[in-house]
Amino acid sequence: MSVSISTSILQRLITKVQRGASNNKLLPLTSFVYINLKDSKLQLTTTDMTNYVTATEYNVVGDDFSVVVSLESFGKLVGKTTTQDIILELTSNSLKFVGNGTYNISLPLNEEGVPVKFPMYEFIPSTPPINIKYTDIHSVINSNKSCLATDMSQPVLTYYYCGQENIISADQYNICINDVTLFDKPILISSIMMDLIGLFGDDNITVTQNDSAIMFSSPTYCVYGKLFQDIDSYPAEAIEAYKTTQFEYNCLLSRELLLGAIDRLSIFMDKLDAGKLIFEFTDKNLVVYNANRTSFETIPYLNKTDANEVGAFTCVLNSDLIRNQIISNTDDNLDLYYGEEPGGCIKIVDNGIIKITSLLED
Repeated sequence: MSVSISTSILQRLITKVQRGASNNKLLPLTSFVYINLKDSKLQLTTTDMTNYVTATEYNVVGDDFSVVVSLESFGKLVGKTTTQDIILELTSNSLKFVGNGTYNISLPLNEEGVPVKFPMYEFIPSTPPINIKYTDIHSVINSNKSCLATDMSQPVLTYYYCGQENIISADQYNICINDVTLFDKPILISSIMMDLIGLFGDDNITVTQNDSAIMFSSPTYCVYGKLFQDIDSYPAEAIEAYKTTQFEYNCLLSRELLLGAIDRLSIFMDKLDAGKLIFEFTDKNLVVYNANRTSFETIPYLNKTDANEVGAFTCVLNSDLIRNQIISNTDDNLDLYYGEEPGGCIKIVDNGIIKITSLLED
């Protein structure tokens, strides 16, 4: 049983599925790639045992076969091959790989000494298919990802809340509310799954789901995974209240000028500063100081700023947190809201995206 395939095609397939493997030493299957050729359709699949990623190539001429091999060995060999084509041949105890040379990749065995079988999932959708756009997924990853919680003190906050009107991500200090609708009813999507969906090259992605799982697919790429069930514990209502919360003042700033100021002033921080920067708003400009006020930069408000909407206000922000929020801004201008009311945070509004960052104690 053998197949000959273009090296560039196989390299593209392996690049797609490598992100799907977690390489967890306690779960050996997460370090393998499943190669399956059936009816001229070649598929490569990897898993972290929660999510599965499959890349597909059609019209591949060869004998039907399926095999599980080490992703590391197979992936590295494919990536370093320079011949035009690669020949794969399945033998009794190895996958024979013919490219620049001839290599035998041993088949992993189970405790009984039999080649490992890949545990492919069974999925029966209970909802009609819907289509979502890759551009919307890209918007979520660009704007929402930096606000996802990374610690497990509140596990639900490590997921994207995909509501019927927006996508929410939040941690202890940041919030992002993105005016994008992906699904017909609210669900939670893990950070890993969203990153895998971000690998789609097709603009239209078909989505089907049931009560416990969801599948994103196109003709050449598929992501399947389990859904997080504790959606009722997500504080969506409290977070969404920030959409209508009124702030005392509003100004427009140059995104580029403020980012540059933060980067330069960060040079003058020491460990005791804990990343603090002082933001002093006046009636004409914003002055940003390092923590002990030995260095500063002045950033003038843009001409579009309404003089009646600015006011004096001083606050302390973490340089990394505010920098991440500004970097994800899609507009060159920064529409920033601040003031004593509601207190405790500032707000950035960016083309339908609302970003909240908590203030630090002085």
